[in-house]
Amino acid sequence: FCPGARYYIDCNASCHCDGDCADGSPFCGPSCDGLTCGCGLSSCSQRQAGCITFRYGQCHEEIGCAGRIACRLVTCTPPWELDATCSTTTFFDDNTADQNAPCLQAPQPVVSYAFAAHPKGGFYLAETDGTVHTYDAPFFGSPAADGNHLDSPVVAIAASPTGDGYWLATAAGNVFNFGVPWHGSLAADGNHLDSPVVAIAASPTGDGYWLATAAGNVFNFGVPWHGSPAADGNHLDSPVVAIAASPTGDGYWLATARGAVLGYAVQSLGGPAGQPGGAGVPVVGIAVDVSNEKATGYTVYGVGATPVPLSGPVPPPAPVFERFPLA
Repeated sequence: FCPGARYYIDCNASCHCDGDCADGSPFCGPSCDGLTCGCGLSSCSQRQAGCITFRYGQCHEEIGCAGRIACRLVTCTPPWELDATCSTTTFFDDNTADQNAPCLQAPQPVVSYAFAAHPKGGFYLAETDGTVHTYDAPFFGSPAADGNHLDSPVVAIAASPTGDGYWLATAAGNVFNFGVPWHGSLAADGNHLDSPVVAIAASPTGDGYWLATAAGNVFNFGVPWHGSPAADGNHLDSPVVAIAASPTGDGYWLATARGAVLGYAVQSLGGPAGQPGGAGVPVVGIAVDVSNEKATGYTVYGVGATPVPLSGPVPPPAPVFERFPLA
């Protein structure tokens, strides 16, 4: 179903047993990866989940010990354009050429956008190639408009709290500034990331920003560092997907795909992961509820069913799981 090659991206479970791969094996035992063998999409005629011990090994090669496959993504986009940790070396396995199932094919192309609200109304959508679309908000430029070819996709955008510009962050840790000062980036510092950047949050004063990675690292540029799950040694059962700064800049919240919310130097009351039934659909964002320049809580958002068009009326926002008021 791809015009050329199609690519398999497997999500392998992490191993939780110390020394389980000490014998040199790239895999840990079933008792150490936390998965239960079962049917994918509630139908074993579609896919199994948590049953297969296998790894292509071209992404996150720095991880030497992995568990069984939890899920598989089939894409027409080369993985190294989605995740900076993936090797650009291509291997072919023609035995998979005829494998197909309805669950492997999306009914329509899916385009991912990063979102940021303008403080005076309107908002921005940024495409992975660095194109920035404006909706009732001023345009300050973009990598695509400048003709820049990006080595990794844009994954997040943060608007200046004064409305004078915005920052774009890529999966590899580059930060591009338009109308606002540049405070540094992971790529410029030569840092090697163990997982891609997924989110950026600007300080309330615009004096800096924080970058968050999927593995739970937080990096600070021009602003104080308040901690992170990775630094605390916390094992996350799903990747970090969003970060939101407190109105004073003295802390931030991180949200994971399964709906956990972690607070650093700020109060956290948990998230949809702690509610009956959990989040239900993947979490994609978190926003702070503010009154009189003070945080009154935060709101966690899930993936929406309706894509945002590049023109015409704006559809309703993604589902709001719940507002979590702070004491």
